[in-house]
Amino acid sequence: MLDCERTFTFQGVSPTKSSAHLWYPHPTDRQATMTCNKPTDLQTGMCLLISTFHKYSGKEGDKLTLSKGELKDLLDNELGDIFGKSQDKTKLDKIFKDLDANADGTVDFQEYVTLVACITMMCNDFFTKK
Repeated sequence: MLDCERTFTFQGVSPTKSSAHLWYPHPTDRQATMTCNKPTDLQTGMCLLISTFHKYSGKEGDKLTLSKGELKDLLDNELGDIFGKSQDKTKLDKIFKDLDANADGTVDFQEYVTLVACITMMCNDFFTKK
């Protein structure tokens, strides 16, 4: 189960209460805020996608992309229960190459969301099979 209160940087209000004021890093180095009156599950999920990407991006370069090392850290730490913590460099190289749709050597936010959407669809298929 996700610990939303730990993942988000909420300013003074818990996401489980009636309203939340969420701060997250904005790509243009400006602070961005989103205020929700009792955020919905989908709004919380969207914020988690954004904050998780930015938690790992920019440690090795561009703040708006994931390097191969940053992607490995994200997969190990955030999806390790699903994929296992792989030490197989060939497998990581294939995942990275498949994700890097524009072949620029990094994974941008759109490519990352594609990965999360594909994994989510696989999980849905697994749990809804009759």
